[in-house]
Amino acid sequence: MLRGIAIAMALVCPEVAFASAAQLRDEASAFAGQPVRLDERLAVPACSTGFSFRASPAPSDRLPDRLPDRLEASCPESGWRLWLPLGSAPAALPRRGQALRVMMEGPGYRASVDAVVESANAREGTVLLRNPRSGSRFLGRIQADGQITVNNISGR
Repeated sequence: MLRGIAIAMALVCPEVAFASAAQLRDEASAFAGQPVRLDERLAVPACSTGFSFRASPAPSDRLPDRLPDRLEASCPESGWRLWLPLGSAPAALPRRGQALRVMMEGPGYRASVDAVVESANAREGTVLLRNPRSGSRFLGRIQADGQITVNNISGR
């Protein structure tokens, strides 16, 4: 599919020069200070003024602990832009109904709890979990090593 898009762009706009997707990924990773996921088959137009980058969402006064989860790469001269997910690819998603042990962390504590997977969101890297004892539901985040962590637990 992506190769078809690149070929179509080359046919429709033969004067457009293309940059290396790997080069864009490397520059974006250097800017972010962490890995950026980018399919190297993607057609990236060349940008003679150089790409600019902006993290989103930017940490704010309201949410100082929230880290950016994506990076906007853009070429100011052409108006081209692309959102790049930050971080390495998450581990395989757990299946609905699967029983897991989940790590919970907060200020001054670290604990684990058994939970059952209700749903998993590959795009966000999150899992909706249910405590089988209390019935409460909570959201977990899948780490690159496959471990699922929870920052806080809210009620039903």
